[in-house]
Amino acid sequence: MRGILLRHMCYPTLLAEALVRLLAMLLAMLLASPLLANTEPPPKPSTLEMLVIPVAFFILLYIILIRPQAQKVRKQRDFIAALKVGDKVVVSGGILGVVKRIQPMWINVDVGCGVIEVLKDNVFSRESIESLMNRENTLKNSEAASKKLPASSVSNTAHKKSHSKSPKK
Repeated sequence: MRGILLRHMCYPTLLAEALVRLLAMLLAMLLASPLLANTEPPPKPSTLEMLVIPVAFFILLYIILIRPQAQKVRKQRDFIAALKVGDKVVVSGGILGVVKRIQPMWINVDVGCGVIEVLKDNVFSRESIESLMNRENTLKNSEAASKKLPASSVSNTAHKKSHSKSPKK
């Protein structure tokens, strides 16, 4: 209904209506402002109070992000320093291999079909290999357990064997 009325009203009428509403809002704000105004300004926080939140944020950031990453980098550096010929490693591309030769910046890794040369920083720890091997063994064990025959079929095969071994008369 309002859309119909707006079509019949002229533009100056709409403008006048909007101005009246704006003036009413301004008048209401002017009348209400002395009632809402405080006579004294809010107290300013002390310097100690202002520093608590940034310091707490930095400590939380250090505990959650910086410290674990530094420990990871230190562990990787120690692993690379302790590498020796014959160690099994994982290269950053996921390739498993055995260390054949160690140079200052490079490591030669035998991957089965040849020897590749990778940067020392692109070699991961043996723990990755051990976890992969453990996961693979777990999967094999679970598959073997699921392929076992059910109890009813086991009893049937035992029954057939007992009849086949009976002495002939």
